[in-house]
Amino acid sequence: AQVGRLRASLIALAPYTLPLVLVPLLAGRWFAPEGALRSLLSALAVVAYVTHLTALVHNIRLNFRDPTGDLALVGRPLAIIAIVCALILVTAGTIVVLWR
Repeated sequence: AQVGRLRASLIALAPYTLPLVLVPLLAGRWFAPEGALRSLLSALAVVAYVTHLTALVHNIRLNFRDPTGDLALVGRPLAIIAIVCALILVTAGTIVVLWR
């Protein structure tokens, strides 16, 4: 389905910007003392992570078949390998911080 220019831009940028939100939340949670602030940061980190996964799925779905999309320009196999490697690193870091 066609979307407006603003919505298409937000969809395209979401997978790249949400990890930038996740990193400060995880860093704050790492250094926060036990209590309400740490619980709030944990909850916000989970929301940011799930939002990142959702945006990533939509971005891949929109760009995978489009011959002019990001994934086609880079090369679909290379793009998928890069996405999976980055996702493993982000997931591992999130798990380490949240289960610390």
